Amino acid sequence: RSLRETSRVDGRGAGWRAHRRGTAQRRTALALLVLWTLVVCAGLLRWTLTTPASQGRLLFPAIGAISVLLSLGIASLAPRYERASLAVVGTTLLVVAAATPCVTLRAAYAPPVLASESALPAGVQATEVTYGDVARLVGYRVEPAAAAPGEALVVELYWQALRQTETNLSLFVHLYGRGWQAVGQRDSYPGGGLCPTTLWTPGSIVHDTLRVPVSADADGPVALGVIVGLYDRATGAVLPASDAEGRAVGEVRIAQARLAVGGRIHLPTHPLNAQLGERVRLIGYDLAPGPYAPGETVPLVLYWEVTQALGGDYTVLVHLLDDSGAIVSQGDGPPLGGEYPTSLWAPDETLADERSLPLLDDLAAGRYRVVVGLYEPDSWVRLPVVDAQGEVADDTVALGLLVVESP
Repeated sequence: RSLRETSRVDGRGAGWRAHRRGTAQRRTALALLVLWTLVVCAGLLRWTLTTPASQGRLLFPAIGAISVLLSLGIASLAPRYERASLAVVGTTLLVVAAATPCVTLRAAYAPPVLASESALPAGVQATEVTYGDVARLVGYRVEPAAAAPGEALVVELYWQALRQTETNLSLFVHLYGRGWQAVGQRDSYPGGGLCPTTLWTPGSIVHDTLRVPVSADADGPVALGVIVGLYDRATGAVLPASDAEGRAVGEVRIAQARLAVGGRIHLPTHPLNAQLGERVRLIGYDLAPGPYAPGETVPLVLYWEVTQALGGDYTVLVHLLDDSGAIVSQGDGPPLGGEYPTSLWAPDETLADERSLPLLDDLAAGRYRVVVGLYEPDSWVRLPVVDAQGEVADDTVALGLLVVESP
């Protein structure tokens, strides 16, 4: 009996020691799997920070470790249904893995579409800009027409090869906003590297699409300038561009998109409700009456409220009139410093238009009237000022008086 009890105790001890050894081995194996996964992820992060592209396929060496860890995690969530849950997840992943090459990878790695210049798709804007003697931009499309900070523009480009080249050229699309500051950029090889310029054949047309993000802190509203070019990444040399007549054009601004920024503007010092035409109202202005001295510049802010799209570019009229109605000074010009033309104004927008009115050095002392309006720069036709009954009252809006004193 004593021998049987002793052997039973020894057996229990051996089993416990074996259990502990097995637990330690499992923990070591799990630690190695986690460590290997972290090493591969760190390598991918390093690659992404040092190269102009990110390659998710570089995680493939850790797929085995990730799969084991995923299976153990799923099994721990439902211990009673361990086999069933693993079978369902495994089957699902198998189907996804089998479909990915045909569904996802095939579309992602498809080369750019070759097109015919005479059959550019509807909505594509035809152009003719030549880059060096290598390629010509024959068409483009920018969508959407308006974007907000943090969103993106989709730029489609249609390139025509002029000659074969041994240089693998890169292309760039840059976005510029207020003060011509860069607010977005995308550099890439044509087709994301799937259709290098070294494989272009003369006469062929390559369709390429790039998604260009807009900086989250971009200031607006403004007309975003979309600049396109080709360059040699190895040397940084940008190919010179020329128009259809062979004249150098410098930066190629193919289009402009509207960058709208929400948020309320502060109320004007002097409220108004002046309707100009049927599409825009002057709802107020900021103007200090002075006194001012000859040679000074008078700051003025006009507050516009858009009721309908204007459909064209108008110029803001700012005139200083004497008692006889003669113009003694003026500060005409496009609204918002020319950075947000009226053709891009959208309904329900309220815009603060900061302007300046220069005073001539020999301007006589006195009291002057300030009037403002909008007119078409080509025809000089002014938008009529309409009263509450819908009748045309004038073609300018009278603001406050300005006092000028001799120095």
